[in-house]
This record gives sequence, C-alpha cells and structure tokens, in this order.
Amino acid sequence: MKTTQTFLAILLVSCSVGTISAQYGNNGYGNGYGRNGGIGQLNQESPSKPKEIPVEVTVAKIIEEMKPAVNLDELQIIAVSNVLTESIRAQGIILKQITNQEDQIKEFQALSEVTDRKIKGFLNKDQIEKYSIFKENKKIQRNQNRKENKRTIPISMKNSIQNYCFCFILVITITSCSLNPYKKSEKVYNNNLNELKETISKKEAIPLQNVVVPEKSVDTLYIKQLLTFKDSISKMGGIPLQNGIITEWIGTVNFNLRKPNFIIIHHTAQDSLKQTLKTFTLAQTQVSAHYVIAQDGRVVHMLNDYLRAWHAGNSSWGRNTDINSASIGIELDNNGTQPFSEPQINSLLALLTKLKKDYNIPAQNIIGHSDIAPSRKQDPSAFFPWKTLAGMGFGIWPDESLETAPCDFDIEQALRIIGYNTKNLPSAISAFKLHYIQTEVNTVLDEKTINTIYSIYKKQ
Repeated sequence: MKTTQTFLAILLVSCSVGTISAQYGNNGYGNGYGRNGGIGQLNQESPSKPKEIPVEVTVAKIIEEMKPAVNLDELQIIAVSNVLTESIRAQGIILKQITNQEDQIKEFQALSEVTDRKIKGFLNKDQIEKYSIFKENKKIQRNQNRKENKRTIPISMKNSIQNYCFCFILVITITSCSLNPYKKSEKVYNNNLNELKETISKKEAIPLQNVVVPEKSVDTLYIKQLLTFKDSISKMGGIPLQNGIITEWIGTVNFNLRKPNFIIIHHTAQDSLKQTLKTFTLAQTQVSAHYVIAQDGRVVHMLNDYLRAWHAGNSSWGRNTDINSASIGIELDNNGTQPFSEPQINSLLALLTKLKKDYNIPAQNIIGHSDIAPSRKQDPSAFFPWKTLAGMGFGIWPDESLETAPCDFDIEQALRIIGYNTKNLPSAISAFKLHYIQTEVNTVLDEKTINTIYSIYKKQ
C-alpha cells in the first residue's frame, strides 16, 4: 500500500510540475493542468495558451456531479465547496513554493488527508459510503476517458476538460490512497465534533416561558450566521505559518465546548420588549444578548449559550478583558427609571437557577453591566434587587453588621481584587455603590462605603 501511495503521489507531482507555468503563470488558477492528457505527454507543446478558469468554477463543476451522487443538502454544498476551494488553492501553493519532489509528496499526502477528513466531517454514515463509491467511479471514468480522449477529442476541447478533471483527480485520488495512523482517533474526533455542532445549533425552548419572534427573515439571518461559525469549528489543519511551515492536523479525542463563566445582567434602557427585539435583530445595531426578559415574565432566548453575544462592549472584570467571550448576557425589559416587576424577577431567578447549574458559574461572577464598565454604564439601575439575588446564591452581598476596615486598608487595591477597573477610581466607587449600597450612588468614600468594600473584599 505504501509503495502504491508513493507511486501515485510521484505521478501526480510529475504531472503538476510540467504544467506550473500554464496553470500559475498569472498568479491564479487557469486550465494549464495536464497538457494533452497530462500523463505521459508532458513534452508535447500545446497549440495555444489555455484560457484561465477560476478555481471556484472548477469547484462548482465538482459539486455539480457530487451533489446527486452523495445526496448533499444546501448546507453541505457550501461547506464542501469551501473545503475543495481551500484544498485546490493549497495545491497551487505547494506546487509553486516547493520544488523538491519528496517534499511535494509529503505535503500532498498531508493535504489529501485533511481534505478527505473535512469532507467526511460534514457527511452522515450513508453519505460517507456514497462518497467513497463516488471517488471510485471517478477513477474508473478517468481511466476510460483518457483512452477515448486520445482518439476522439480535439486538443482545444481536451484542454478545457482536463482543467476540471486534473484538479478533481488531484483532490480525490490522493485522498483515497493515504495512510493515516490516527484514523481511529480521527473518527472519534469527528463524531464528537458533530455532536458539539448539534449542541450549538439547538434552538429549542428551555423549561421557562418563551416567546417566538415571528419574522422569518430574522431567523434566516440567524441560521446563515450560525453556519459561518459551524464551519469555523470544523476547519482542520493546513495553516501556513510565517516561517514557511504548514501545520499538521491530528485530532485529539479529548475535548468539549468551552462554557460561559460569567452572567452579566443589563436593563434595556428601552420602552418595550418589541423595541428591544427589533434592536437585537438588525445587523447594523451590532448589539445582542442571549436572553431578554419581559416585564410580564416572558423569556426570549436569542442566542445559544455557547455562542458569543455582543452585550458587554468595552469592559473588563479582574484580568478578563473580553467579557463577551466568557459570559451570558441577560437583558431586562426596563427603561432604567422604574422598578423591575415581580414576574420579571421571578423569571430571572428561574433562569439563573438553570444557568448556574448548567455551567457551574460562581456566585461572585453574576454581576451587572455597570460593574464591568464603570466609566460607561449604569445598568441595571438602583432599583435592581441585588440583595434578593445574593440571598438565593446569585451574587454576593455585604454582611448585615459591617466590620470596620483596618486603618491601612487600601481601597483601590481592594476594588481591583474584587474585579473593578480602577483606572477611573471615582467611576469604580460609584459602580460599586450602585451594586452594593444603592441608596447612595455617588463617588463619596464615607465610612459606610469603605466598610462595605472591605466586607465584599473579604468574600473574594
């Protein structure tokens, strides 16, 4: 098997080297692949320079045949097209930058394995079997066409056909002849990855009262955006580095999704749930949240918990300067000038119970927007019942009887240890008081404020 693999790779590289000038002469993918059949006739001159055809056109022709043979759906067509495009372009880089045949063989082998794994990663069990049959049929068809073309096809037509065939053969043939010592672990990796892709794709209702947004166009945009990120987590190997090394992909079997570690609570500062949902479903607003809770207690789930919403903005907590990547954002339908309704807080408590349990989020990591962005934000407002939440394990609260802080107590350092950004110390003090004192939201450092900071500091 190893001898066959090496022979085929050398054969493909030999064919490719003879056509580099025609295929890549203008820094693009033309149809210079395989003059006059590509194999065994490299020294013959073509009558004219073939017209260059973009790699996307070649991929489209491959997909046109592959779609009915493998029964690809629309999402799979997009994903497989991206894989083939990336693979053919990588072939061009290898042919242009690597002149040593042995090195070319190694790179083609690595590329072929990556290409095959990526394609199979998007297919179910039945489709993988059809895909294997499809590749075998293409080999048989290639051999038959080569014999017939030598007798019947004019040279001009032959160049056009071979542009497509050689690209396709280079992608498909070498993938079917590669040895992979990590085949078993790669299978486990792909199975795990498919399960995780299903997890982040779920849009099912959780055991809380939910409301469905009727606009179909919004949901279509959501699916389109989701597909982008599903493709991103499926990308494997073949990354060129600045020093000329191309990364090698070997999938581990030990992994899962990264979990959120913070919950950030906001108020919407808008006048209705409808207005907020409109804001969060317009691309130009560039803002979103995972959940929105209405005043009547209805809960709208807008983004899978594992995905990154845009709710925190320029913010930080402790040494974490990318809160969006580590948090779940919850927006409460409230304009900031009125108390939060009882049904709304009850639903919030129910949601927090589920999220804290699901992701094992520490109590002290349930905080407000004003805590992480003290110089910019003042939500949720002083009406928000932080004490009630802390009493149920969602946050922390100062002791009822405050201990007097030591004379040498460093207030700024304590606020930093709690998590606040103290570059603007007055803003940090005001944000702390908005959360933990609420009746006196200002920048004054009186005895009560200092002792409250000391109480929260000791709970870290």
